[in-house]
Amino acid sequence: MIVHLLDGTYELFRHFYGLRRAKLPQDPPLGAVLGMLRTVLQMIEGGATHIGVATDHVIESFRNELYAGYKTGEGIEPALFAQFQPLEEALAAMGVAVWPMVELEADDGLASAAHLAALDPRVEKVSIWTPDKDLAQCVVGERVVQEDRRSGQVRNAEAIRAKYGVDPVHIPDYLALVGDTADGYPGIAGIGTKTAATLVNRYGRLEDFPPDVLGLNRDAAFADSLKALRNRLPPMHIGQHGQLQEWLDDVDDPTDHHRHISHLYGLFPSSQISPYRTPKLYSAAKQTLIQRGDVSTGWSMGWKVNWWARMLDGNHAYQLIRRQLTPAGTQEGGGGTYNNLFDAHPPFQIDGNFGCTSGITEMIMQSADGEIHLLPAIPDVWPDGLITGLRARGGFEIVSLHWRKGRISKLEIRSALGGNLRLRVPNELKTDNKLKLATGTNPNPFYRVYAATAPVISEKAAVREPDLKKTFVYDLATSPGIVYTFVSRE
Repeated sequence: MIVHLLDGTYELFRHFYGLRRAKLPQDPPLGAVLGMLRTVLQMIEGGATHIGVATDHVIESFRNELYAGYKTGEGIEPALFAQFQPLEEALAAMGVAVWPMVELEADDGLASAAHLAALDPRVEKVSIWTPDKDLAQCVVGERVVQEDRRSGQVRNAEAIRAKYGVDPVHIPDYLALVGDTADGYPGIAGIGTKTAATLVNRYGRLEDFPPDVLGLNRDAAFADSLKALRNRLPPMHIGQHGQLQEWLDDVDDPTDHHRHISHLYGLFPSSQISPYRTPKLYSAAKQTLIQRGDVSTGWSMGWKVNWWARMLDGNHAYQLIRRQLTPAGTQEGGGGTYNNLFDAHPPFQIDGNFGCTSGITEMIMQSADGEIHLLPAIPDVWPDGLITGLRARGGFEIVSLHWRKGRISKLEIRSALGGNLRLRVPNELKTDNKLKLATGTNPNPFYRVYAATAPVISEKAAVREPDLKKTFVYDLATSPGIVYTFVSRE
């Protein structure tokens, strides 16, 4: 058995513009459809018994979300596009397998069909009828071949290598380097077909290229891919109980006290949820913490110390530290700590030790929300204190931080890299340098924050804005290697 797979989109284009070259007085209403049907009938009359056709029922696909410049349906003549659905219906009426692709492309349907057919021992050969470069990656020896009706060539694996200079399996890497104008992506500037083939044959997959081969181009391309994938993520949801939903469906049980709260990643360690930038999400995260409760295994309480510190609630974070340091086995449902100070899951789990240490730091200093926030969550039992050696993003070191009655009395910060220093503090400060009240976005690139998509909020949810303490936000231009001293204005 030979399986024939046809690119219906390519065939429609071929027949449509073939008729145009005939210079007829007007486009036949279904001329391209009739041409395609004749092609299929000729194949059947020639002995073909298994034929499948894939079409781009919708030209756009998920790739348009990954790359803004990817091909679209823009520019396709209405007279041509109007023939896609009649073609699909006519082929189905003939008994031909038709795959009208919506979120994927016709190429995806053909590639999947070729792979599955090649796995079937009853299939002697798979012929993919299209000159599309992308589908050259599907060719396998003599078993899966690509047939170019336009040139009359049949390309096996050896012919693919002769044409492109690489094996079929490396066609995706090759095209990523040289680009594909038909699909609308540019490739990498300065890399032509010969250079691309040389690089791929030397290093293999793009992922295996040494970092210095493509330099910044590789990092930039990877960053663009990550940004595109991030944009495909659904927005966060606030459920009927005012909680940050764990699932896309609003099925959270407010009496569920499970120790895992991974959907609060946006609160910590990420900075997508902020009391100042996303107050509704912030309130929803707090509601989730309240519903899940405090007592849990030791590692979970370590995480909760950090979450409550990000909630700017030092007293609650401190109570969790006390619970986590409770001897193991003395609190029902909780982990606690062993006599050797190992965290009790039970058994031992290092998350709790590291997590609690991180949480204490977060109570004193945070630098994830576009600024260095000092004393964000100091509990009432720590009214006075001194800490040294904390490190913040952007190369800033807290050389020393003194506080009295919950307010900063003296602060020394070393700037290793220079750049703008933005401080959020509980009381007014002064310095000999040009300190000014902050406005706008922090220009320091280390403090860029992700603008989270607006949440989807249940109509049943009662979301309250957080009641935040007054703080003061300053900017100071710094130079590398300088220590800056601040004191209270009081």
